[in-house]
Amino acid sequence: DIFAFVDALGRGDGVAAIRELQRLEANEQKPEYLIAMIARQLRLLLMAADCVVRGETSAATIVALGGSPFVARKVMEQARHHSVASLRALYPKLLDLDLALKSSRAPKPALLEAFVLEATTPA
Repeated sequence: DIFAFVDALGRGDGVAAIRELQRLEANEQKPEYLIAMIARQLRLLLMAADCVVRGETSAATIVALGGSPFVARKVMEQARHHSVASLRALYPKLLDLDLALKSSRAPKPALLEAFVLEATTPA
């Protein structure tokens, strides 16, 4: 379940994120799809964190995030555990991961796990 993976990543739960990533890899989930879903989650978290910083109401944040209120509420809760700066700092790391997956000879699971560990380790 890709959503269990991105939710664990959003919560900063590295152990659960690695476990879910390994399940996805065992089911032969393509790294490109994982990158796209990580980028989506990161974008949602950044938007929610920005709304929190600006003091937006929950209703306004739900509208800003689009989609279902259930998903928006989950993302809003996850965003409270991150700073806008820490989320922005993950974008270049995600780009580096994407490039490494396309050009490195390193095992793709190892590259993905290294990103997850870095993304879920408190600064």
